[in-house]
Formats: sequence, structure tokens, C-alpha cells
Amino acid sequence: MKIKLITIFLVSVALASCTQSNEQKAQTLTKKYLDSTLNDAKSYEAVKFSKLDTLTESIDENSQYRNYEQVKDSLKTIADSLHNAILGAIVSSPSDTANLKHKADSIYSKQEKNLEDEKAFIEKFKGKPIGWVISHTYRAKNAMGAVVLSTNLFRFDQNLTKVTDVK
Repeated sequence: MKIKLITIFLVSVALASCTQSNEQKAQTLTKKYLDSTLNDAKSYEAVKFSKLDTLTESIDENSQYRNYEQVKDSLKTIADSLHNAILGAIVSSPSDTANLKHKADSIYSKQEKNLEDEKAFIEKFKGKPIGWVISHTYRAKNAMGAVVLSTNLFRFDQNLTKVTDVK
């Protein structure tokens, strides 16, 4: 019985040590990427990795936010048109002016409501995770053969299987 428990324990420890953490996966992908892109990969020397962080969508990429912006633009265009129409109607017909003013008031209240909703959305916004990001500082030879210190931001897909962007 003890032998079975010890065997199970050793097998589970061996399996656990074989799996890489997300941080290790990101560092491995970063090194592989640099190995294939540096001028002199043999001169590569890692200096520092930041902690791996979750990459989330920006608010500009969010469809609900874009909808608020489109509504805001549309309402502004309508309000500007009504404003110009009111200025023209003041001279020609007081009854048209009152009707246009009523429409303008309605548009202004819709604008105000949309802005309040958009502000509330922005304050609560937490982008959905779209990948991972890590900063890496390293030394390597450039095209002229001089060793330079570089820091880049590496972005990865959600499954940590590939580098998607480097800045």
C-alpha cells in the first residue's frame, strides 16, 4: 500500500514538473522569437523579464463603446442641422421656430442621456482578456556588431502559443 502511494506521489511530482507555467511559456516564446529575428542570435543575453500580465481589449475596440460614439456623432449632426434651421426660421416664421425648438430640445435631451450612459459605461469598463504581454530587456549585437541594450514589449495570443506583436 505504501509503495503504491509513494509511486503515485512520484508520478504526480514528475508530471507537475514537466508542465510550464504561463510565465515560463512566455519567456520561451520570447527567446524563440528573438532567436529567429536578431542579427546575431548567439550574442543574445537576457537581462530582465517583467511579470506576465493579461492583455485586455481597449475601450476603443469595444462595440458598445463604439455604438455610444456613433450615436453621439449622429445626434450632434442632427442638433447642428436643427440649430441652423432655427436660425433661418426665426426670420421667416415664428410657428416654425417653436416647432424646431421643440425638436432641438428633444435632441439635446437624447444627447445628454447618451453622454450619461457613455460616462457610466466608461467608469465600469473592464476589457475582456485578449492575450498576454511581457516586457523583456536584453543585450544583443546589432547589424553593425555593437552590443546594444534593448527593451521590447511582447504580446502573445490567449493560449500562449505564439508572439502576436512586438513593440
